[in-house]
Amino acid sequence: MKRGQLAEVCLTITKGTTPTTLGMNYSDSGVPFIRVNNFPTGVLRLNDDILFVSEATHRMLSRSVIRPRDVLLSIAGTIGRSCVVPPESPEANCNQAVCIIRTDESVLDSSYLNRWLSSDDACIQLSGGKVTGVISNLSLTNVRNLQIPLPPLAEQKRIAAILDAADALRAKRREALAQLDSLLQSTFIDMFGDPVTNPMGWEKQRMGELMRIRRGGSPRPIEKYLGGTINWIKIGDATRSGDDLYITSCAEKITEAGLSKTTLLAPGSFVFANSGVSLGFARILKVSGAIHDGWLAFEDYDRGRLNEVFLLKTLNGITDHFRRIAPSGTQPNLNTRIMNSFELILPPITDQHRFATIVESVERQKTRMRTHLAELDALFAALQHRAFKGDL
Repeated sequence: MKRGQLAEVCLTITKGTTPTTLGMNYSDSGVPFIRVNNFPTGVLRLNDDILFVSEATHRMLSRSVIRPRDVLLSIAGTIGRSCVVPPESPEANCNQAVCIIRTDESVLDSSYLNRWLSSDDACIQLSGGKVTGVISNLSLTNVRNLQIPLPPLAEQKRIAAILDAADALRAKRREALAQLDSLLQSTFIDMFGDPVTNPMGWEKQRMGELMRIRRGGSPRPIEKYLGGTINWIKIGDATRSGDDLYITSCAEKITEAGLSKTTLLAPGSFVFANSGVSLGFARILKVSGAIHDGWLAFEDYDRGRLNEVFLLKTLNGITDHFRRIAPSGTQPNLNTRIMNSFELILPPITDQHRFATIVESVERQKTRMRTHLAELDALFAALQHRAFKGDL
């Protein structure tokens, strides 16, 4: 397939400027000011965490004016994220982490370019142009020198339409998954209310009176103790599987020599991330294993008063509260004293069991949806690969 240099089929390739470098400030309203976080999933979102500049500042930043049908590409921090500015979007501006690509639409379709920028072909070229420093970044020269396949314009539009349709199916499946999570949250609130303010007046009891709470420990250096037969339970073991309730396997194992420096848990124990960005993250163990010092273990809880799934969803739903009460420092950290004294609501156990049944039903639906989404992802990747080889 014929290729061409991106600069040869574009009207302009430029980037934004932060207004504060010119002595100007952001405004409460006015012209939208785009940052990379405003197109996190390939779609420009002007309603999420948007900044504004005044009309006067917008005119001063004329180099970085964004217009409908422009392609935006992240060139600092998260490299290679892109989107097409929708036709109905207002004129906007952006900072220096965003590259603005305005194509010659008689030669290069904007939607086709956007789809190509997420292809393996483009990613290889983009990664080769990274500059490693405090953050990764791409120069405009790197972008201008990209070599893009250039089939006839009608074929570009056909390819973009096929990939747009396939991607729309993936987006709908992701949205359906998000709606199921929202359904569980709203169901919890309908049944039990806010577990912190307790508007329904449920009985409350300190966690330390309901269970045993222990902190994990980390053998150091951990590399010295890896390679054994005992599961080494990490956050990644919970996120990797997509299971929102249980940890069923572990990627790494430690030796028995490390056991004296950590905490060994039995299946059925509860782990709760007590620090850092993962604070509040909780799972139930289906396997035995040792936990590092970023976990707290909840054990021996009274199952006649406390359903484990109810407990998990209670804790996951009040992560923001835990962050507020965590001692300040380099990272928020919840110690055993804080968690022992935290008061849990205790609705009737029959209601807890009923809620757990709903949760498990929804989780089964989510598992089926994730499987379908993985199939759609594979289909999209195959279509994308064929499209830019000229085989679609």
